[in-house]
Amino acid sequence: MFEDTMFTVQKSQVNAVLRQDDHAKYEINRLVHQGILAPIPGHVGIVREDTKQVLSVMSKDYFPLTDMLILQHALELFEASGIQVRPIAHHIYKGKDGVLGRTTHMEVEVTNPAYTIFAGTDEEQRIRIVIPNSFNGTLCLEFILMLFKLLCSNGSRGWVRDFSIKIKHRQGADQKMVDALNLYMGRGITTAIEKIEELQTKVADTDRLISYLQNNKVLSGQRWAEKLMGAWLIANEPTSFWNVYNIFTAQITHVWGRNFSSKITKYNVLNKEVVHEWDRLLSPERVIIPIN
Repeated sequence: MFEDTMFTVQKSQVNAVLRQDDHAKYEINRLVHQGILAPIPGHVGIVREDTKQVLSVMSKDYFPLTDMLILQHALELFEASGIQVRPIAHHIYKGKDGVLGRTTHMEVEVTNPAYTIFAGTDEEQRIRIVIPNSFNGTLCLEFILMLFKLLCSNGSRGWVRDFSIKIKHRQGADQKMVDALNLYMGRGITTAIEKIEELQTKVADTDRLISYLQNNKVLSGQRWAEKLMGAWLIANEPTSFWNVYNIFTAQITHVWGRNFSSKITKYNVLNKEVVHEWDRLLSPERVIIPIN
């Protein structure tokens, strides 16, 4: 699985050039031996073995978990639990400096019929597990449950903060990952279904919904207001929170952002808005009848 995109890393002593204009800072030399060289005390370079690029400089006790190791443990646990998965995508990102592989996402889909939500309906959802990883400390190792709505290939993502499991990159982290994933699979799916059913029962006030589509903070601006309003009209002006949520996720999945990582970030913004603001902004105002 992802055989063509996997890579390994190694720890290596990294030299640095002492900046002439600021003696309190070090500039990474990227293993090019020139200038005034000095090892960075207590730190090592995390080097991608196939390209020889330095992915990061970390403390000497940093334990790099490669995507290969993470996926191996995940697949072993899936097999032991009777969970069948298929590969979807291995997202590997390039930095502005051209370095490829500091951060990654692995995406697999659960194929067991028992884990398909609302099977045989227009709301059918397939469960995907997304595993972010990084070699520069910017991403904790997480297991993110996402729901992919088959209709119109609308990627309906779960509430990441509720479902994530974060593990530090330290010795023994791989075993903690296995233990955490075992608990996660049992609880995460139930929570996801409850979230969806909750949104399906809530109905927005039409006027307040139109105003929100035109002035929301998730996909803001005139361009997005027109896209959201157009999608809402094409969908026959739904007022259920769940249907409105799917209008947003469809735009994020197919139109917004340059890569998978940026889409996940935007899903998080949407989910926070749904949890903390939608009841206040979209629900019909309560009419208080005074008692004489």
